Amino acid sequence: MGKIKHRTSMQDIADRLGLHRATISLALRDDPSIPEVTRQRVKDQAAALGYIKNPYVSAWMQQVRSLESAHMGASLALLKCEYGPSETRAVIYNLLLDAARHQAKSLGFSITELTIPPNETSTASIQRILRARGISGVLIFDPLALLNRRQIDFLERDFATVVLLRCGVVGLYNCVTVDLAHNMIVLLDALEHRGFRRIGLVLPAKTTKPGINRLVVPQYLYWQYNRPVNACLPLLPCVDDYRDEDLRQWLELHRPDVVIVCRPPNLEQLRKIGIKAPADLSVALMGTEIETEYSGICNNIGEVGKTAVSFLAQEINLNHFGLPRAPVSVFIPGRWADGATVCPVENGKPQTTF
Repeated sequence: MGKIKHRTSMQDIADRLGLHRATISLALRDDPSIPEVTRQRVKDQAAALGYIKNPYVSAWMQQVRSLESAHMGASLALLKCEYGPSETRAVIYNLLLDAARHQAKSLGFSITELTIPPNETSTASIQRILRARGISGVLIFDPLALLNRRQIDFLERDFATVVLLRCGVVGLYNCVTVDLAHNMIVLLDALEHRGFRRIGLVLPAKTTKPGINRLVVPQYLYWQYNRPVNACLPLLPCVDDYRDEDLRQWLELHRPDVVIVCRPPNLEQLRKIGIKAPADLSVALMGTEIETEYSGICNNIGEVGKTAVSFLAQEINLNHFGLPRAPVSVFIPGRWADGATVCPVENGKPQTTF
């Protein structure tokens, strides 16, 4: 029988460098308490000796460290940029917060809410709170993408950070968000499966939700590309805003079987011109968490909050603090939600009376 090959251990690295085994463990996990020069020495020596982490031991130690954090009552911060009076954003925030708190509690964490006022240039007070409470993990909620890098540059050094949905600095940090592009395809397929053929899309004004337009329009146009010409409806003119009368004329001219609406203010426009769903026209909504009686896509906002907390806890346990070398974006898919605003197609003829 062949001789069993010796597997390099942390103790071997410690003996070679004259360091304590605990120092080796911390250095290999990029713990900031170990000087960067020492961390690099340890990594170089580990590579030279052919050291390979045992995945089972690593997983077990992550669990142990997580339990230790729970025992100490560790806290995460939810840093939100004030978004002004908006019922829609308030509903989204509360869904995120409730799910995040529930998941944090299951992992042994609590969540502290902190707010950055509009046009705030100094965040020194927030930094003091985070450090005084021993908070090392931060969630960011910035629905209008108002934050700039200078305001939160302190997060680039000593904190693990995950962005919720979107943010003015979203490209710098790990992010958990709604998969709007996927959700548009799911919605189109669901409506087509229910017998609808001429599917219209009512977009937000260009200046209010450019992110939504950029993600859903390509999917909608690609879907049309694979359909008969008579099933393809043009988009409303892309202007800074359009009047209620513009919407009425578009509906009367193109006569869609059903319309997809991306945000609640567009629903209000339909009501203003006398369109009742589904009596006059079937209407599907991207985001039924906001208007729960509507048919359409549930964006699983709660799952975004839950996943973000799990992601953040993992980053803390792995000692991944500061800016990530390669930011990761996690996209949460939505699902079709039955409601009262999409009327079944009968004998191939949808109900439209406008």
